[in-house]
Amino acid sequence: MLIKYSGENKFIFIANTKSASTSIVNSNIAEIAEIKVTDVHIGRHMSIDKVYETFNFIFQKQNFEFNKFFKFGIIRDPLDWVISWYNYRSGLPNHKLARKKDMTFAEFFHSVPHLAKPQSNVFISTKSKEIRVDYLVRYDRLTEDLSRIKKILGLDTLSIPKLNKSFVKNIHLHDIEESLQEEIKERYYCDYELLENLESFNARGLQLFQGD
Repeated sequence: MLIKYSGENKFIFIANTKSASTSIVNSNIAEIAEIKVTDVHIGRHMSIDKVYETFNFIFQKQNFEFNKFFKFGIIRDPLDWVISWYNYRSGLPNHKLARKKDMTFAEFFHSVPHLAKPQSNVFISTKSKEIRVDYLVRYDRLTEDLSRIKKILGLDTLSIPKLNKSFVKNIHLHDIEESLQEEIKERYYCDYELLENLESFNARGLQLFQGD
């Protein structure tokens, strides 16, 4: 999670899990942010609501309007997201998934608590049920989508390292039976709906902050 609150080009980066957050917090975007929460144990992946609650002193006591901050995050195709989680956990030698070699992908999907909620939850207000970010980068179009907002962030160039990749590739999409793929799509239907409408959603955010 990153916040730049001084000068112009104020922004908030909401770090979704398994969606290039390690790369972003080690990029030149992070270099210009005054607040950087990079430890997963203390809030690196906190939701937009949690950011507002935790750093309320910035948005209220400093008289900075929340809607003046350009708020963005990264979203991934849900099937790809769950597969990435499985492969990542499989590659951790001390994780129970790596130790329990007979745990199937289906068992993993049905048993991991944080997979019970869609990715979009971190971007949505629990009160209004509305998306509180202005722009969502597609994980599979990371460089292209980020390049569209570099001026809004106050950057002339982008330097995004590729870090924290899952080197153990236990399964791929074609390894998952169609019925389970459909179950995953059903669980994360709101993520798919958001992805389908992302072009128009992002266009509104760009217009709001670029004025074009």
